[in-house]
Amino acid sequence: MGTCAICGGKLYWSGDFTFEDYDYEGEGLVSNWKCSNEDCNADVQFTVEDKVAEEKQMTRMFALVKEEHRKHHGVVINKPTRGTKFSAGYDLSIPVQVVLKPNEKKLVFTDVKAYMNDDEVLKIYPRSGLATKQGIILANIVPVIDKDYAYSDNDGNIGLCLWNTSEQLVILEAGQRVAQGIFEKYYITQDDEANETRTSGFGSTGTN
Repeated sequence: MGTCAICGGKLYWSGDFTFEDYDYEGEGLVSNWKCSNEDCNADVQFTVEDKVAEEKQMTRMFALVKEEHRKHHGVVINKPTRGTKFSAGYDLSIPVQVVLKPNEKKLVFTDVKAYMNDDEVLKIYPRSGLATKQGIILANIVPVIDKDYAYSDNDGNIGLCLWNTSEQLVILEAGQRVAQGIFEKYYITQDDEANETRTSGFGSTGTN
């Protein structure tokens, strides 16, 4: 599952693992993957969620980022959930209180990551009630989370750039749902030749 950030080779699981050994409510253990390229043979650190996603074919799921990549410690981190049976979006919440002055923007990391299929993308939208009642929107309008962001050097930590477009001070409480993520399928052109892999995190795909 995934490719080696050093040489681009395929990764394989190098340790013993059973699904029953993993506690979804826990933090997730760290275990080794190895590169299949014999000339590289790099050890790659991923959380057990990666192995769970592969063995259970759970290729679309949310998980907490590893402790060393979290921006907020000692707080409750909520995995995104849907509000109803027919909701398209998974509500994302903020782990800490955020105070926004009029016209102020703040980047807040959720300490949550997303796994998805190769031909899928996670798009983040503002929650309609928050936008219409308090003027809080996302500064980059519709953030796009690619599949390989989950394996970047910040462990795929999803960040939300919140923008207070109102003339009032707005206080968002810890645990408050501020955005919603929707998984969508995307298509590529027949002559597409993209073969680069992401190694860095937030905003790392460049400007050119």
